[in-house]
Amino acid sequence: MSTGATAQLPMSVLDDDAWDDLLTFIEERRVIPILGPELLQVATERGPRLLYDWLAEKLAARLNVDVSQLPQPYTLNDVVCCFLGARGRREEAYVRLRSILKDAAFEPPRALRRLAAIPEFDLFVSTTFDPLLDGASPTLRTLHDVRLWRERVRQALRTSAAAMSPVVLIRGAG
Repeated sequence: MSTGATAQLPMSVLDDDAWDDLLTFIEERRVIPILGPELLQVATERGPRLLYDWLAEKLAARLNVDVSQLPQPYTLNDVVCCFLGARGRREEAYVRLRSILKDAAFEPPRALRRLAAIPEFDLFVSTTFDPLLDGASPTLRTLHDVRLWRERVRQALRTSAAAMSPVVLIRGAG
């Protein structure tokens, strides 16, 4: 559990003082954005869609999963579980998913680009597996080496814990 406060409130719930506090914490680099799949709206052949919804549809088709047997709306997890339940190989699901994502070559969503452009945000935590954050800014570096990532997170947490930084979960599209 974080020592800082966790905010997951709609914008209308924050009063002026809360906004002032948040902006001050950002200026002081005391906020680490946690980015989830809700920010990953991509341009598809059928218009803007959430990346994971689009991936679920494409993966189901590639793995020949009968989507009529899935709960509606179905998720990526539903597709993979159905495939594995029909004795599909986990490795095949992974390779197909990776291929679909690589072939799509989506541009980073506007929300990610806007967040990456904020100079005070020099560390992001992503709860997704896609590479879209990597391309959100030419100056944004990602730490793929787990040892470097762990040390960077430890350093940020030591700094954050000392300053009682809030953790802000960012949801929605920008």
